[in-house]
Amino acid sequence: MPRGPERRPDRRDSQPERRRKDGGDKSRSHPGGRKGPNKGRRDERSGPRAGHRPDRPVEAPAPITTEVKATVHRLDGQGQALCRLEDGERAAVRGGLPNESLKLKRIQTGSHVRFELDAVETAEASRIEAACRHFGSCSGCRVQHIADDKRLELLIDRARYILSERVTDLPEIEVPTSAARPAGLRPRTTFFLEGGQLSLPSVRGRALDAIAECPASDPRVVSVAQAIADEARARRVDALEAMIVHAAAGTDSVHATLVADTGRLPHAQRLAEAAQAAGATGTSLTPKSDRREELLGPRTIPLLGEPKLRERLAGIDLRFSPHSFVEPSPTTAEAAARFVQENATYADTAIDLFCGTGLWAFTVAGSARKVVAVDHQRNSIQDAEVVAEGAGNIEFRCARAELEMEALGRLDADLVTADPPRGGLRDLAPAIARSIRPSRLVFSGRDPVEMARDLGELQVLGYRVHRLQLVESDPWNYGLVLLACLDDEGSD
Repeated sequence: MPRGPERRPDRRDSQPERRRKDGGDKSRSHPGGRKGPNKGRRDERSGPRAGHRPDRPVEAPAPITTEVKATVHRLDGQGQALCRLEDGERAAVRGGLPNESLKLKRIQTGSHVRFELDAVETAEASRIEAACRHFGSCSGCRVQHIADDKRLELLIDRARYILSERVTDLPEIEVPTSAARPAGLRPRTTFFLEGGQLSLPSVRGRALDAIAECPASDPRVVSVAQAIADEARARRVDALEAMIVHAAAGTDSVHATLVADTGRLPHAQRLAEAAQAAGATGTSLTPKSDRREELLGPRTIPLLGEPKLRERLAGIDLRFSPHSFVEPSPTTAEAAARFVQENATYADTAIDLFCGTGLWAFTVAGSARKVVAVDHQRNSIQDAEVVAEGAGNIEFRCARAELEMEALGRLDADLVTADPPRGGLRDLAPAIARSIRPSRLVFSGRDPVEMARDLGELQVLGYRVHRLQLVESDPWNYGLVLLACLDDEGSD
């Protein structure tokens, strides 16, 4: 009789036998529980003694709160103040500025320790009043307390310090004039419902805080979200988990996506009508994702109005589906497109990796004979193809960039542009240099550490950093986009 595929042996398979050999678990043959040398020994799988049920649940230890003083050394990449306490202990808290003296609450629960800002004892001159009453409790913004000029200065100094450790002959980091001030209101915000109230995640873990305002978001976004929340509360709709509202910067388009806790959302049409009355041009529904780290489910159902958002950025008309990646700031997206346009010298063939809905691909198409744009998100590719109708020199491919390197290498491209997600190019940096070897490479990064890694690897492979630019993205969240232009030193 043929045997099935062999199963890889698991070390747990031998554990019962081992326990029997050394006189372990015999509770199955002895009604009274454990006998022999292992009597009273704790079972590693269940905690208390095997067969024993505790009379009451183990209570979590009560938190112990003490007041400590600290001095802020610097800000990390998330805008948190890295502090040094008087006893030498280190802490990270929100709401501090370099060189400030703070009074903190040290909260210890068991072995876990966290810190909260209690008071600012010595304030820096660049500290300002937060624009939102919920700042400090809502996790939506991290650095509302820092003046615009100081925040930009801190971002540039941190980026320069990190990049200079990996990159030689580092050019001056440019800041475009349009990005020297805040990058505008947040066009897209995810709101939750807690007790029928419009809410945002709290700084206290997974808790939600009801909000009365959100100055960081476009007023149209808040208006539509509040209308949906009011209607859901009036009709007692408990299955509405969240809503994602996106307001276009270049058009009057506003789209709301309702996220249902289950596959069915009662009164969904009424919620869509409430959104439309508040200014939404389209509303759709999606079930909540089964994956813990994601919110949107795999399918979207149009409910009312336009199924997608219409946007106009850098003179280019775009369409966004609810699943498409969107830069947090339209100002940032336009500044990045201008950087690409300035550095996209005429190319016979250009490749755009992580093209999304096609902003960079359309920008490059004006100076290239042919553009091949690649992205693994099918929704984004479909949106881009609709916009590209009539543009004969752009080819969109739905594929993962790392799996397409061999085919792209055969195109003999002169220019490669890439707008990767957080994480950067990673292994694609050397793959681009070896497989495609463009004479010019323009790409972005959202973390100086990741950008330094990618630039350092490309420099070793014969590329020189020609230009470097920093643009703020979602400024109250201490976000940035770094844009780099590199030339192949071996090209003519």
